[in-house]
Amino acid sequence: DPGSIFLVNCPENCKNDGSLIKGNIIYTRDSSICKAAIHSGVLTNDGGNIALTLTNKINNFKGENIRGISSLNEEISSTGFCVGSLGANLIQ
Repeated sequence: DPGSIFLVNCPENCKNDGSLIKGNIIYTRDSSICKAAIHSGVLTNDGGNIALTLTNKINNFKGENIRGISSLNEEISSTGFCVGSLGANLIQ
């Protein structure tokens, strides 16, 4: 459901794993979560924990080349996700 939040643990080296991402800030649901986190600046290629939030349906996902990662355009009406960082004190 839109607004649902999930904790995701990303391994190292997601930037180079060959997976695709589509969108920018809001990504398609079939995009690599960890690569999207690096693309958005929430995470480095060292990995770590992030928060994933499901979004409402949008009509167009615009790609952009950021931080050495190219994301693709996707013209589809679909729900997606965005990623955010977690404070160190939230993870025990």
